[in-house]
Amino acid sequence: MSTTKILSVLALLAIIAIGAFLYLTRPVAAPTNTSAEVSIAPEGQKRFVLSDESFATFHIYEELNGSPKTVIGTTTAVSGEVVIDPAHPEATVIGPLHINARTFITDNERRNAAIARLILKAEDPANEFIVFTPTKLDGFPEHPQVEQELSFTVTGDLHIMNTTKPVTFNVKAKAESEDRITGVATASVLRSDFGIVVPSLPFLANVGDSVELQLSFVLEAK
Repeated sequence: MSTTKILSVLALLAIIAIGAFLYLTRPVAAPTNTSAEVSIAPEGQKRFVLSDESFATFHIYEELNGSPKTVIGTTTAVSGEVVIDPAHPEATVIGPLHINARTFITDNERRNAAIARLILKAEDPANEFIVFTPTKLDGFPEHPQVEQELSFTVTGDLHIMNTTKPVTFNVKAKAESEDRITGVATASVLRSDFGIVVPSLPFLANVGDSVELQLSFVLEAK
C-alpha cells in the first residue's frame, strides 16, 4: 500500500475515533419529568410517596484492560407510591416504580454516556424510563408495628427498553414512624433476558450478564 493510501486510512480512522469520542462525551439528553403521577388515597387509607432520599443502583461485573471490578451505577431519579389501609395492612397496594435511565452515574463519565446512550438507549423517549409494576405481595404481616423489621417479597413486571419480564424483589423495611417507612429492595436479573447489549468499546470489556438491582427507599406520607 502506498504512503498516500496509508495516510488516508490513518486520517479516516482518526476522524472516526474523534467522532466516536465526541458522540460519547457530549451531554446526554436532559431527563424529562421523573415524577410519576400519584393518586389520591381512598378514604381511610394512607398514601406514601418515595422521597428525594430514595435512590436506585445496579451492580455489574466488568473487566477493563485486564482489571476486574464491580461497576456501581446510581440514580436518584426514582418515583413511586404505596397506599396502605391501616385496618388491613396486608392489602397494601404498591404502585409502579419509575427510574429514569438517562441519569445513572458511575465512576466514569464516558461509561455514564455509554450506558444512557448506547446500552439502555435512553435518549429515545420510549426507553427513557425503566418501570417496575408490582403484581403480587407475599409475606407482608397482617399487623405490622412501628419500628418492626419486616421481610417480604414483591413480584411484578420489570420493563426495560422493549422487553418486560417478571422479577421478584426481596424487601427489608421498617416503619420508623406512622409517616415514614425506610428499607431496601433487591433483585438479580440477566441483562441478556432484556436484550441489553454492551457494545464492543475499549472501555467496555468483558461485562457480566448478571445484574444486581437495588432500591434504597424512603417513603413519606402525603
